[in-house]
Amino acid sequence: MQSGVKKKMRINANLIAFFFGPIYLFVLGLWKKNLAMLGITLAINVVLSVIFSIFGMDFPRPLNTGLNIAVSLTYALTANYSYYLKEVKGEQSWNPFQGMRF
Repeated sequence: MQSGVKKKMRINANLIAFFFGPIYLFVLGLWKKNLAMLGITLAINVVLSVIFSIFGMDFPRPLNTGLNIAVSLTYALTANYSYYLKEVKGEQSWNPFQGMRF
């Protein structure tokens, strides 16, 4: 028997959104949420780049990889519910995490 976390992850995660997040959300018509996610990602990268440049350091490669995986996981976990909100409830806001319980 599968644990609750594994089962929930399998149901809620979207593999296509993990690999093709920004493109996939645009195709689904979730452009507002996609632009918000891209803005959040860009803001985090800019802030971290400025912090590292102040200290005279390059952006660490492991941190960059970790951030990319985190963004991909965020797309994978929010895509299905965002599409549900759009199609079933007719809600299409700018908040990519609307109604999500992590």
